[in-house]
Amino acid sequence: MSGKKNFSRGLSTLFIIAIMLFAVGCGGGGNENANDGSKKLSMDKIEEKTSDPALEEQKIDEGRKLYNIGDYVGAIKLYDEVVALNPKNIDVYNERGNAYHELNQYDKAIADYGKAIELNPSNFIPYYNRGNAHSNVGEYEQAIEDYNKAIELEPSDTDSYINRGEAYFSLEEYEQAGNDYNQAVELNPDNAYTYYRLGASYCNLGQYEQAIEELNTSIELDPDNSLACFYLGRAHWELGNALRSIYFYGKAIELDPNFLDAYNNRGVEYLRLGQNEDAISDFNKAIELNPNFDKAYNNRGNAYGALEQYDKAIADFTKAIELNPDYITAYGNRGVAYVYLEQYEKALSDFSKVIELNPDIAGTYCLRGTTYYMLDNNDLAIKDAEKALELDPNMYSASKLLEVAREGVNNGNEPANVEELNDEGLNLEIQGDSKDSKIDKGLKQLK
Repeated sequence: MSGKKNFSRGLSTLFIIAIMLFAVGCGGGGNENANDGSKKLSMDKIEEKTSDPALEEQKIDEGRKLYNIGDYVGAIKLYDEVVALNPKNIDVYNERGNAYHELNQYDKAIADYGKAIELNPSNFIPYYNRGNAHSNVGEYEQAIEDYNKAIELEPSDTDSYINRGEAYFSLEEYEQAGNDYNQAVELNPDNAYTYYRLGASYCNLGQYEQAIEELNTSIELDPDNSLACFYLGRAHWELGNALRSIYFYGKAIELDPNFLDAYNNRGVEYLRLGQNEDAISDFNKAIELNPNFDKAYNNRGNAYGALEQYDKAIADFTKAIELNPDYITAYGNRGVAYVYLEQYEKALSDFSKVIELNPDIAGTYCLRGTTYYMLDNNDLAIKDAEKALELDPNMYSASKLLEVAREGVNNGNEPANVEELNDEGLNLEIQGDSKDSKIDKGLKQLK
């Protein structure tokens, strides 16, 4: 995470010295007494096992050194030795939990953080770390509970607010996420990452002007933040600022040449401007980076369609559907391409699939009704036009379709412009939240 580091807290370590006394009673059989004098002596002896705080601290320090160079397995072995020496050492469970966390063994990490909390419930650090572990396995509600407790115990810890914000963001609770990022900004106004995440939250709330303000601040603090540039591109896209959008997507790509979402989104902007060849170039790059990126195939299909290369468009829409069999937009767009090629039965099949997947898109009924009209099936055209108007009473193309279908007149002309109909709930897609975003959830150590 930009602006965040995996750091240690300067807390004094409390050691609990456990003295275990084992008193073993003697056996009573005469034959046993006659067997071996040394065995009898050892059974009569009282053993005493005492923890060694200095040795425990030495092993924990050695474990931290191994942890810091990435030898997590070696660190765990040393922490295991400390647990064997003293199962109530209050530091070791958090440290071992961190090592398990780095190995993606989150269940073990969560268990160790829980043990650290059990031994010292007033320390916020294990709560924070356990929240990170829960978050990394998608258990965001549990993560939020742990961050809540960490913040209750340590209200000035910026990271707890940031990572609770991340959990809310993952749950698409963007207002709550924004509140946490705002609090983090108040605690540390120089953290570029926090402004970026705050801007991303505003973007998802549709507050694009505010998003741009926060994202600009992030870039002022960290000009190399490709993700902040990506969201600036998106915010300007939503506001219709095409050239600014293209600039910031380009900046994101300059900073991260493998940023596939930025290529896809810039391609969409080029397509909206009618720069179809530039759009295809960007979609090609996105597909090169991720051959399974269904949106890029769909969008490249739109670009080919704009160039009237309908066979190529259909091939791309078909590939998008192969990758995502429930991809409504690709079915709708392929149906439109079939209409242009006058393959009306195939178009009807695609529009019907869209309606099966989502029966509430007015534009799809209008598209299918138009196709029925082309086939001189006025009754079904009227039925679909009426359904479209039921869903959207102000849809001009559906009103026009209904008018001509009722007249029962087909003079060979299309009742509505196919491009216009295709804009009714179908067509281009941008990648809203970048999947390239890697959230650094820095762990905290006890010292």
